[in-house]
Amino acid sequence: MTDTDGLGAPDPARPDRRIIIPPADETFGDARFMDSAFLQMVMDDLVARTDRPLLSSLRDQSVAVLWKKTGGKTHGKSTLGKATKPSGLLAHFADLDFIIWIAADHVREYALNDLQLEALVYHELLHCDYDTETEEPTIAGHDAELFLSELDLYGGWMSDLLRVIQHAQQLPLALFDEEMQAAARVDRDTRYYGVRCARRGCDQGSDGKEAVMFDGRAYCTPAHVPAPDDPHDGATEGDTPTPISDAARRG
Repeated sequence: MTDTDGLGAPDPARPDRRIIIPPADETFGDARFMDSAFLQMVMDDLVARTDRPLLSSLRDQSVAVLWKKTGGKTHGKSTLGKATKPSGLLAHFADLDFIIWIAADHVREYALNDLQLEALVYHELLHCDYDTETEEPTIAGHDAELFLSELDLYGGWMSDLLRVIQHAQQLPLALFDEEMQAAARVDRDTRYYGVRCARRGCDQGSDGKEAVMFDGRAYCTPAHVPAPDDPHDGATEGDTPTPISDAARRG
């Protein structure tokens, strides 16, 4: 384990949660991957929990969870983690049923807290399956592959999409926590690029990326969006989402 990963300060948006501190780039050196007892502990706790029955089969499997220096992108979206089944020469030397890596750079970029990291590890563990017919570990696909506009236009036109809709309708509203409620109130009508962050003490801009809009103010990252119970908590008084230049504003 490296002693440079673990729990950091409380999450500004969720004070009951702690921001995850992944290893810094310089800690990796020339290596692409890094062992982590912290990530292994997160995984072991999930597999051992009785309220996570879909993971019970992994109690008899050998799974390693590592940090990866950079996660890269897949189809233009950040890849936060990946589960793989070692094969060939790697399987001979690794002696593991599954290897999961978590992208240190994206965890840092999105300022994930401990609950979000747990959800990420849980997601990757769900890919780690066991084929009872072949009696071999196998990588499972997602329950459904979809686009939101596909659901908007055609609804549950395939059985897997219909299951997603039915499952979502059964979820209690309590599952939509304060962070999700805050995201739901983000202003999506006007988009700003290259703006200054309204978070008190932050002098960063959104660096050409679309800023996160909330209650009429712009933030450089979702982690800087104020707590929902106090819309202006942490915001500089009078700071508005004025673009650095008129050209930076896009409707």
